[in-house]
Amino acid sequence: METPTSQAGSTAGEIAAIVAEEAFDHLDAPIKRVCAPDTLFPFSAALEKFWMPDEEDLIKAVNEIM
Repeated sequence: METPTSQAGSTAGEIAAIVAEEAFDHLDAPIKRVCAPDTLFPFSAALEKFWMPDEEDLIKAVNEIM
């Protein structure tokens, strides 16, 4: 099961909305947001590293679109 992401009210959501409204005709693929899990921000540095999206998450999202 995939971890739900915090897409509602996020900066990524706002950017996606602007791109969809202003440049939809220029898109070659759907917009894919890479966001942190929809949980509270962790206090532990070790958990923070796990919680934040990283390069691997971004590569996975790009491969899903292509």
